[in-house]
Amino acid sequence: MNVLIINPPNYPFSSASILIEPIDALNIASYIEGNGHNVTLIDMDIERINAVDLETYLTSKYDYALIVYDYHIPLHTDDSLKGVLEIARILKNEGIVVCICGKIATFKPELFIYKNSPIDIAIPYSAEDSFLNIVNQNICKQTPETFDINKLPLPNYNLVNLDRYIDVRSILSSRGCSNKCSFCHVPNFWGKWQGKKAELVVNEIENLVNNYNSKKIIFLDDNALVSKERMQKICEGIISRNIDVALGCLGSIAFFDKDLMELMFKAGFRWIHYGAESGSNKLLKQSGKNQSIEKITSVIQKTKEIGFRVRTSWILDLPNSTTEDFKQTLSAIENISSDEIRLHYLSLRLGTDIYNKNNSNDFSQYIHSAEPSGVLTDIDKGFITGKINDLIGRLEAKNYHFIRESEDISKLSYEELNNRNTKVISLCPLRYGIGWTK
Repeated sequence: MNVLIINPPNYPFSSASILIEPIDALNIASYIEGNGHNVTLIDMDIERINAVDLETYLTSKYDYALIVYDYHIPLHTDDSLKGVLEIARILKNEGIVVCICGKIATFKPELFIYKNSPIDIAIPYSAEDSFLNIVNQNICKQTPETFDINKLPLPNYNLVNLDRYIDVRSILSSRGCSNKCSFCHVPNFWGKWQGKKAELVVNEIENLVNNYNSKKIIFLDDNALVSKERMQKICEGIISRNIDVALGCLGSIAFFDKDLMELMFKAGFRWIHYGAESGSNKLLKQSGKNQSIEKITSVIQKTKEIGFRVRTSWILDLPNSTTEDFKQTLSAIENISSDEIRLHYLSLRLGTDIYNKNNSNDFSQYIHSAEPSGVLTDIDKGFITGKINDLIGRLEAKNYHFIRESEDISKLSYEELNNRNTKVISLCPLRYGIGWTK
């Protein structure tokens, strides 16, 4: 069968200054290709293709198409939803069976499946085997089955043009997270955490370094630190094979282990993203974070002492926030002074406990909310933005670069992008790879 995998465009298009290859769509495409089908992958975001321009790219006859929409990487804004339906109509008019997967397809499929919809099938949860069954003309299993990610082959990076993306490659070595934060959709979407076997992960890293000349690789796992034993084996494999690469990952404060982090640094890890989220112990407890502000402060200090560059993310308007909670968060941000600071406002994401308990028809698929939600806190929006501006001003006085829009990263010089001492604070998605030096 001829199969088309689509990473739909963002609206507006994501800044090219932050874009990495769509590894979630790439993994699915490689899996379908590995099972004997002819696969084409179109990344409409990096190619700057809107729905109206898609027809010129349909140079072959396709039997099936899968739109990979908010599957693992949550960069699409809420406004991109309309474009997805337009894409589906164009594909449908070409006689293609149109499928879609991801969070909305799982938690709100009625947005895609209705009378006269251009989308034939909304695939819930893990899409790989369900879509393969469809392509093989079997019935899609509408159950939250956990796909064994050890079945995934090495991604075929030749399905995309890597030269179009930034200089950081990506891998997904695990799915899920053993934490259960109330604002996060991950546990309810992926189910129980599972990690790919260490040897397979090392093979993937080695493939990127040897065959694609990769110098920086990020683990886009939601929490790469869940299994200490697995990460130890990954690091030992990297060291034993003498793989020379700078690595980064997303991890959880609750899983910090000094011995493990020292081994990771020896293997080439130079960067980690911690979800700190709040400076208020009350809010941390209410949101299900298995951490306190005291532990957050201690772990980040120890991580930096080992030699890691640290990014922290903070949600400024968690439910039940008071003015005092907000002030505690601002104080923690300034006192901890991580190398990279990412400020968020709350997004009511489908599949999160907060959304489910709020009984609202309003939701956001976009994880990077641009302004205070005002939904679950009584703090005045003007007060929040005023205090944030004050914080940014104080940090700029301490040589932080303020990134308001993703394009602002271009204001950093080559030397600044590659200086491990460069500090940034942002209100938008940040580029990976800043200051990753061995």
